[in-house]
Amino acid sequence: EEEGRKEEEKGEGGKGKEGEKREEKRKKEKKGEKEKKGKKKGKEKKKERKKGRREEEKKKKEGREEREKKKKKRGKKKEERKKMRG
Repeated sequence: EEEGRKEEEKGEGGKGKEGEKREEKRKKEKKGEKEKKGKKKGKEKKKERKKGRREEEKKKKEGREEREKKKKKRGKKKEERKKMRG
């Protein structure tokens, strides 16, 4: 029996994550368990906002670091040119 199950599981391969999600959703609908899509409570809203803010800050920080690296590179090149001239 276990070998039969393993073969069935192997046969489902290649669906990817999206396929698996759809499959799970279909199974839940058959059982009668629907996903809750009600209003979000205050804590959940706050958590989502905080998460979004954190991601934005991270992007800004990465951008700032990139600009600083480029500035340093430019400065080094200028110094090298000055040395070559004088």
